[in-house]
Amino acid sequence: MGAWGDRLRRIEDLGFSAVSVSDHLVGGWSMEPFTALAAAAGASSRLRLMTLVVNSDMRHPAQLHKAAATVDRASEGRLELGLGAGWLAHEYAALGIPFASATERVSRLEETIQVLRRLFAGERVVFRGTHHALDGLEGAPAPVQRPHPPFLLAGGSRSIIGLAGREADIAGIAPVFRADGRAEDRLDQLRPEAVERKLSWLRDAAAAVGRDPGTIELQLNPVTGVLGTLAPRTEGWMRDLEGAILADQDLVRTSPYVLAGSAEQWTDHLLEIRDRFGFSCIRLPGDPEAMGPIVKRLAGQ
Repeated sequence: MGAWGDRLRRIEDLGFSAVSVSDHLVGGWSMEPFTALAAAAGASSRLRLMTLVVNSDMRHPAQLHKAAATVDRASEGRLELGLGAGWLAHEYAALGIPFASATERVSRLEETIQVLRRLFAGERVVFRGTHHALDGLEGAPAPVQRPHPPFLLAGGSRSIIGLAGREADIAGIAPVFRADGRAEDRLDQLRPEAVERKLSWLRDAAAAVGRDPGTIELQLNPVTGVLGTLAPRTEGWMRDLEGAILADQDLVRTSPYVLAGSAEQWTDHLLEIRDRFGFSCIRLPGDPEAMGPIVKRLAGQ
């Protein structure tokens, strides 16, 4: 397990509640999420283990179920299964896989969730959908968490947020992941008004199927973090806008996606994000050691 195991034990000792692994084959991401989280299960005792997020386009739901149920058992019930519809067009191109419309990708994810629910229930599944087919496959092994590990659905479009309102235990509210278009439009995705609009989509979709929106946990990935004198840490897909983001003082002050200043200022802003928008699961950008004092300040709040 080596350095990865040592890092996980340190993350747990620093007081973090979860560790997440992304699912990409290009752009500098390196680890396969289920393999990495299976290792994390053995290196930690309380950390929640989160895929953030698995691209459902790249795996059959039967493969997803098998991998997720295995990690949930290995961790004694600590997996949070983050799922997305895919967004990185050049990743599809690198694999020679067609990059379908957003409508089709979200439709495929919705079918995946239908199949996963039945497999996690231990059914012998016969399914004929538009995108997937199973002919009597039995859902095994059974997960520790019942009826299944929490589903986290993340994205920024109305279609994926609506799906989260209908199906998710945890909803990740993201900017629209597009590298093209005007810089002003991309920056507007980071403003609090855009977040509030997306949260209204989530609430409306939940209410339409008789769900209480208040039962859906909210998750957030800040895109830029500047802690004290440390160099900015900005997600690669937004790095070309790092200067514009940090020069916009209103954005720095109000956006839930931007964290800047001292540890005390980060703590205050994170509490404001929780109180204003309801986000209770926030991935902190940057080195865990640098984030440790912030996690300590937030403990019990």
